[in-house]
Amino acid sequence: MSKNANKDNFTKPDYYGQVHPVENADMIQQGLSNLEKELSQIPEEKKKTFLEALEKCPDIVNESHKLMFLRCEVFNADVSAFILTILHAYM
Repeated sequence: MSKNANKDNFTKPDYYGQVHPVENADMIQQGLSNLEKELSQIPEEKKKTFLEALEKCPDIVNESHKLMFLRCEVFNADVSAFILTILHAYM
């Protein structure tokens, strides 16, 4: 769960005990903004392949792509940024 998340913004635990955010436009915009902030703090040498993907495939590495990583990490922008940059190193 994101550090800044309010418990009221999450569903009740499902069968597996997992909770999921109740998304809205503000949450998505804030999440993407936080992700961009986290990405900007990662040294360039550690995100070379991610930057290359942004340059060569901007239609693929777009907001929708980034949102997928945010959702997988329940809107934890720091974890999402780390995984996003690591993943592109192995593609």
